[in-house]
Amino acid sequence: MFRILSVLSIFLTFSSAFGMGQPSNVPPDTEGVAFNHPVITSVVIDFESTPITFTISGENFSVNGAEQVSLGGVNHGYALSVDSFSEIQIIATTNEIIPSGDYLLTIILSNPQKTALNYDLTLGSVGLQGDTGPVGATGPQGLQGDTGLAGATGPQGLQGDIGPAGATGPQGLQGDTGPVGATGLQGIQGIPGPIAGDDMQFIYNNNNVPAGAEIYYNNGNIGISTASPDRKFHILGTNGGQLLLDNNGSQYVGLEYAQSGVRKALLDLDNNDQLFRLTAEDPDYGIRISTGGWFSRIDITPAGNVGIGTTSPEAKLHVNGRIQLTSDDTVMPNGGTVPFQVIDGGLCAANERGQMRASIVDNNNEDGICFCLKKATNFSWRCLDMN
Repeated sequence: MFRILSVLSIFLTFSSAFGMGQPSNVPPDTEGVAFNHPVITSVVIDFESTPITFTISGENFSVNGAEQVSLGGVNHGYALSVDSFSEIQIIATTNEIIPSGDYLLTIILSNPQKTALNYDLTLGSVGLQGDTGPVGATGPQGLQGDTGLAGATGPQGLQGDIGPAGATGPQGLQGDTGPVGATGLQGIQGIPGPIAGDDMQFIYNNNNVPAGAEIYYNNGNIGISTASPDRKFHILGTNGGQLLLDNNGSQYVGLEYAQSGVRKALLDLDNNDQLFRLTAEDPDYGIRISTGGWFSRIDITPAGNVGIGTTSPEAKLHVNGRIQLTSDDTVMPNGGTVPFQVIDGGLCAANERGQMRASIVDNNNEDGICFCLKKATNFSWRCLDMN
């Protein structure tokens, strides 16, 4: 029975012709006045909906709806849920499976009289499905709808290959020579050029320039204010700066030094870091400051070691000679001078190389700072004794 009801695919409308009885418990007219009693006119059951839906139509239902809707029969009883109501329609539902049979549909309205309406329902089994009828004639075509909006323009296609160049056409005939135009105005006189001198010497723009501002060329050298330059570029001045390198706002301005076209060193002004730098850019080059000719005073190796009195420093600061610290601080002895003396502290082991210790270094039983250093093939303690 469940299978038969579950495949039912139409709304069932029950009337008296289909086993649907007339409603009972209809109150009679009272004292000759017509009583608008509630009446059920039809019940439509939709077995395909979930849950199963009962649509009960009639008249004079309570505006407050139905208080209770139930479906009863022999050995069967179902309570329906009221989903919506009005004075002419009540919709109730159930999730239970209802087999075929005779039932009494009972509705208790929520009016003051609590009117009870009873309706006889006979639910029969669904018969076999009949043959499919012929296809009906095609109906007339509907009116054409409005034209839709134009779609967006599609992307441009790929450019085709360029075709071959056409052949060059023949040259046209030469036209007649036109008349000679009028003579134009004379241009402004140019700046006087250089005046050649003896021995491949010239003086550039000798006219209208102050004395001492001439530029000379002699034997491949250029001289400013000197007629006998002895270098490729020779500036002769009386006082003040003779060469100015001006920074127009960029990061660097300076002089570059190269060997065979490869830059090796740079003397520049760093505008960003506010530094005046002397830089050896080649990793094999160091920096030396000399005085008294070519005598080295300070050497900086490519590794960054600084040597004073030595051209091959072996530490970050390597001083070959006596160190003297001078200060105005009165807490320092000897009137602000602190001399140090390097003395021999005896031999040390190779595995002690680079170690530092405090040790007695003089006859006054005073301590000094000693380092285990290698000199030639020997290892010895070299101590600083503050006199």
